[in-house]
Amino acid sequence: MLQSDENWQLTPVKGSTGNTFYGTLGSQQAFIKRNATPLLAAVAREEIAPKLLWSRRTRTGDTLSAQEWINGGVLTSAEMTDNQINIVLGKLHRSRNLVDTFMKMGNLAFGPTELLNDCYQDSHENIEKNSFLKNIFDKMRDDIPPFDVRESVVVHGDVNHKNWIRSNTQKIYLVDWETAMLADPLVDVSHILSHYIDPRNWNTWLVYSGYKLRPELLKSILWYGQLSFFRQIALYFKEDDIYRVNREIYGLRKFCEAFENI
Repeated sequence: MLQSDENWQLTPVKGSTGNTFYGTLGSQQAFIKRNATPLLAAVAREEIAPKLLWSRRTRTGDTLSAQEWINGGVLTSAEMTDNQINIVLGKLHRSRNLVDTFMKMGNLAFGPTELLNDCYQDSHENIEKNSFLKNIFDKMRDDIPPFDVRESVVVHGDVNHKNWIRSNTQKIYLVDWETAMLADPLVDVSHILSHYIDPRNWNTWLVYSGYKLRPELLKSILWYGQLSFFRQIALYFKEDDIYRVNREIYGLRKFCEAFENI
């Protein structure tokens, strides 16, 4: 257990990278992040993330940001069909205020080529050793989807079910914003579709989110869906979590088989 400069008792959250804490001060509780992205205040104001209570610098030079503690739980994979997720992502992706805030921080947009190259840089040795991954990766590199940087939005970048929490009032929030960036909204949308939504329900899900499932959109969704698997694979390779690596590779294989004729 750590202690902050203001006597908050900080206990690391299980499964975090060491920068996320459960904080207590008497009867007060808070979700406390060390050196969180400056974007956190903006997404909290939009009620996409839990309310930001305070931010302060410690004697060691770190910045601690406290958010409202949510009594509830992390969403399961089965709960990812909740329509609140569509609403939260819609609010995130349509916010020009968030784009302006992010750009003022000096951030540039990531196109599909940059995102794919990042995956390769993070795990190129493992991709090259696996003929299936290498084959899919090469096909993706030869079929980059169109991207207009002027239409980039703030995306979360890792909408895994573990980054969604439901309060005891049933309100759903998106947390852990270190992967946020300016990019095509399909970065988030395709992760949800490829990992959690039955393809037979894609059209309904997309219509609810304001999209029309045209052939060109479907093609881009499939590309970004494959990218979402590669990004998870790269992450789990970095964490040396071979079980989850293999689970994502299996998911990618099933995903490709489901759409092999498109």
